[in-house]
Amino acid sequence: MEEENQVIFDWNLFSNSLYDFVETHRVHQSGPEEGVKTKFGVNMGASNIKDYKCAFTYIKKNFLQEYIVKDKFDSTEIGVITKSDRIPRLFTNEVIDDSEKNHEGKDIDNTPIKGRRVGGHIISDYELVRMTDGERVQSFIDEGLGDKFDFDLNCRAMSSYHNLRMSILRLSEYLSVMNESDEIVKQKIREKKESLKHKSILV
Repeated sequence: MEEENQVIFDWNLFSNSLYDFVETHRVHQSGPEEGVKTKFGVNMGASNIKDYKCAFTYIKKNFLQEYIVKDKFDSTEIGVITKSDRIPRLFTNEVIDDSEKNHEGKDIDNTPIKGRRVGGHIISDYELVRMTDGERVQSFIDEGLGDKFDFDLNCRAMSSYHNLRMSILRLSEYLSVMNESDEIVKQKIREKKESLKHKSILV
């Protein structure tokens, strides 16, 4: 699927869809041979590379290409989407400067920024790279950043201390526990990782 710029975003949906396809195509579904193995079914049950390759070619032509190449069906129905646009990793100094000015030099705890100033991610790149283009837009709406994705608007100038402590949390998520103990913050981060670990990187 790489050559078609496609990526699996839901492995459970993809595997279940592929399983259903195989089960449907491995035996004749109607007619005088109903219940009898098809040629594909015979190839799937074989124990040699030649037949396996024939079975894979059948799957590629009649399952993957129908959804991905021919666009005969919606590829999201089988857990596949077009890759999202790549996003930068770091903000420019100009963008960080603008954010600092917009917040009058205040850190996210509303005190003057102390120590090294950095450009923190309001929505972490750890999460953004696992989103479709549409999900990025929705995340921006959810965080009050606008109705379209703009990487530079995701910047919040802050101290290195808070940026490191926040880790992969969204700024809104971190602010809800910012004044709690380090252990509570770390637990929140663990929960965030758990919620994202099954999402594929889509860029």
